[in-house]
Amino acid sequence: MENNIFSKRLKKLRKEQNLSQKELGKITGITNSTISSYENGQRSPGKNKLKKFAETFDVSVDYLIGLTDIKANASDLTEGHDRIEKAISNHPKLVEYFEELRKRDSLQKLFEQTKNLSDNEIEKIIRVIKAIDETE
Repeated sequence: MENNIFSKRLKKLRKEQNLSQKELGKITGITNSTISSYENGQRSPGKNKLKKFAETFDVSVDYLIGLTDIKANASDLTEGHDRIEKAISNHPKLVEYFEELRKRDSLQKLFEQTKNLSDNEIEKIIRVIKAIDETE
């Protein structure tokens, strides 16, 4: 884990929620001195504490540790994936293509945004992405 990225993101998320280190400590059950040492890059959290922070701020652990720049938590992404799969389920070639798309980190934000789209709109988006890929 890149500790510097985690430190910056933890502090940023805490400030976005207008929380002091002490308040975040009460919410998470982690002492404010430990939170301070995380934010200053002096310590790195273990897996359980990372999960606790991710749940508290509704982001993924991958976002916290710098593996992705997408804040979405796993349930948001799963919901988006399920929604897309339902929308294109009658088109086997699109389903197959979508399985490839799921592996692209750059498209995760798109999957998260599908909640408010109709099945027809989702199908069109996947077709457009496929057409663009085929021309490259």
